[in-house]
Amino acid sequence: MTDVKTIAAGWEPSRLSALRDVMSAMKLDALVIPRWDEQQFEYVSFANERLAWTTGFTGSWGLSIVTHDDVILFIDGRYPEQAARETNSDWVTLQHLYEEPPENWLSQYAQAGWRVGFDSEVVTPDLYDRLQKVCEQKAALMQPTAADPFDQCWLDRPETPPSEVLQLSAEWAGESVAEKLARVREQMRVAEVAWLIETQPDNVNWLLNIRGQDLPYCPVVRARLLIGLEGELHLFADLTDGDAEALASADLPIRCHARAEFLNTLEQSIEASQCLWVDPTQGPQCGRHTVETVGGEALIQRSPITDLKALKNETELRALRSACLSDSAVWVRLLHWLESAVHTEAVTELGVEERIHQFRTEVDDYTAPSFRTISAADGNASLAHYSAPADGG
Repeated sequence: MTDVKTIAAGWEPSRLSALRDVMSAMKLDALVIPRWDEQQFEYVSFANERLAWTTGFTGSWGLSIVTHDDVILFIDGRYPEQAARETNSDWVTLQHLYEEPPENWLSQYAQAGWRVGFDSEVVTPDLYDRLQKVCEQKAALMQPTAADPFDQCWLDRPETPPSEVLQLSAEWAGESVAEKLARVREQMRVAEVAWLIETQPDNVNWLLNIRGQDLPYCPVVRARLLIGLEGELHLFADLTDGDAEALASADLPIRCHARAEFLNTLEQSIEASQCLWVDPTQGPQCGRHTVETVGGEALIQRSPITDLKALKNETELRALRSACLSDSAVWVRLLHWLESAVHTEAVTELGVEERIHQFRTEVDDYTAPSFRTISAADGNASLAHYSAPADGG
């Protein structure tokens, strides 16, 4: 089975050679590789674990700049020990993502005439602005890639299966899609925008009252939205035929497209003089570029869906309270078991993790864990996102 650990464990210098060959063919001097993908989301599909494939690092956040001579991996304060353990220091140099950010590195090392490649569906307006400012100062160029470089060098890249959609009833959501969408469009009217891009899967799933199993530990459908002020609603996801038909024939019709059709649909929809809303840190730079190219304007501001989703209705609050009470009972059961087990059997980190999972599966309406339980003893307890090893720990 392919997972991020397997992808990272296969790292070897030949991967960098293959990637640099593609960069040469694209006439790039550097390539920006964020951990996130076109969803600008912490969780990615295995096929989009580009950072793990390039560096061997499996943490949930980070960014790399690859040149023909260097690989710089930018990580936050959670990951110094993990990154040092997972990467080869002969090939990968570690820097702090916020104390020594990518734009500082570019300012020091970029050369005049450099072409710095990036995926405009992945890089956010905020990151683009910071890198572009330095490139202008250094007489370098931020160059959007016409295709994904990893399609040409990651030869055993995993396949991504179609999404399966679970539609939530009002009993669980507490509000219909039409009601939520009306509130979003009211925010759009106030802001005087014709279109809104939403790429955050949790926001998309909340708005459409859907859930999925596209990602481990994250019950969402990986999907993006293009919302029109006057009624158009475009969903971009690789759905099964049945799910696409069900969504398209719902009370609030949704035009379903394949994920790869996002940029083309955006270009065909935006007209001159229109304004497009793009989130600065959770939206794509390609949105701003597209609307400005046709003579329109981009509103770079936090998505209104983020704030609307954060204000829970009474149905959602009841569900949260119920889940907390149920899981509190699970923890009481675990501690009761552990208090006895440490005197009668060999207790391992993995054994504790498996026991709490067993208790949770016995709870009504339980579906899956939200993340792998961090069961750690002794020095392992100091490691962020520690996972117990297969031998028990």
